[in-house]
Amino acid sequence: MDLLPALFQPDRLVRGRGVPPKRRSSLNSALEQALEFQRLLDEGVVNTKAEIARLHGLSRARVTQVLSIFRLPESVLDALLDSCREDGPHCTERQLRPILRLPESAQLAALRQLQERNSDLPTVRKSGGT
Repeated sequence: MDLLPALFQPDRLVRGRGVPPKRRSSLNSALEQALEFQRLLDEGVVNTKAEIARLHGLSRARVTQVLSIFRLPESVLDALLDSCREDGPHCTERQLRPILRLPESAQLAALRQLQERNSDLPTVRKSGGT
């Protein structure tokens, strides 16, 4: 059974929509970006989501969307973190939104499906090294 709505199938996604390249974060996954935003708050570098938004050239609503990743259960967050560590398939925050709406018991399976689909997509490697 396919747990992801058709709207969020990788072949239907439009990448980079609406964000000028100069503002695009160098972070390569939704979880890494959420961790960075939370670190800024925890360390007192910024005091509000609005300050994070100004710092990164985003809207406050977008910062809230990214931080919503922390509403996922620990098992799903661990799987996302493992994927980042292994340079596995990365998921965007937008791809993770429908997973937040699923029952907790189905969220990990939906994440695995999403990662499997994303692993079939071409990856962009960071330049500057050999």
